[in-house]
Amino acid sequence: MTAASNGLSQKSVGVLNEIITNRLDSGSTIGANQLECGGCSFLYTVVRVPVIQTKSPPSSVPPQEHVPLRDPFVAVILAWLIPGLGHWYQGRRAKAVIFFVCIMSSFYYGLYLGEGRVVYASWNSSDRRLPLLCQAFVGIPTVPAFVQARRFGFYNDEYSLRNRTMLAYKSRLGITLRDNEVPSDHSPELTRSLDRLARNEGSFWSWFMVPPVVKQGDGGDTPDELDLLHKNLNRYFELGTVYTMIAGLLNVLVIYDAWGGPAFSVRSPKFMAKLPAETSATA
Repeated sequence: MTAASNGLSQKSVGVLNEIITNRLDSGSTIGANQLECGGCSFLYTVVRVPVIQTKSPPSSVPPQEHVPLRDPFVAVILAWLIPGLGHWYQGRRAKAVIFFVCIMSSFYYGLYLGEGRVVYASWNSSDRRLPLLCQAFVGIPTVPAFVQARRFGFYNDEYSLRNRTMLAYKSRLGITLRDNEVPSDHSPELTRSLDRLARNEGSFWSWFMVPPVVKQGDGGDTPDELDLLHKNLNRYFELGTVYTMIAGLLNVLVIYDAWGGPAFSVRSPKFMAKLPAETSATA
């Protein structure tokens, strides 16, 4: 902006600035015209000033895509029975496959490490299998543990470790031990008999997920079947237990996702205001 005369007063400059501001606020452009100040006789040449229209950044992200979850209660039941089945029911097939592969591979790898003995149901005074509370969330794969406890768990009701061992042999291996084969609770023959059970002798269903023979109370120095399992498997018994527990806990998150649906991230208005106009408009 240049003045036609050099004798420019402060009042004239203020009036001219007010005129230009009003023109700009109205959304119009100012051409290369000469404006005459109403309070004096000076003429001013005004250059063209383009008006740039800017868009204010949105205060939040656009509405999120709706994901149909069908019946959440049915999805939860299916997700608990088989990991990923609830998401398959909802049409979220990619997630269903990923969840199924990850959780089932973790669970069965833990069973492999523990030779099928780290998942079992036992709730007596001598052996409360608390890890089963986590493992049970895997669903159907843990059902054999409850079936096997129903079939063979009765032998842990006997007080004597000798009697428990003899009952376990008869029910699991179909072998009736004579009194001279297991003379007492502290005999070496009893330890050898329990070691046969701990080494998974017999058919598959005579040891897979079967609760071990445990002694009640003090029981002396004679190791029971659970002691021998820890001895034979060493650290793999605990590692297998941890893997199967993790699989169950992971499926808890999968069950919750089947119930509540996916989580969308929402950007705060303060964060969006810091973005350039072009970026925030497309965010």
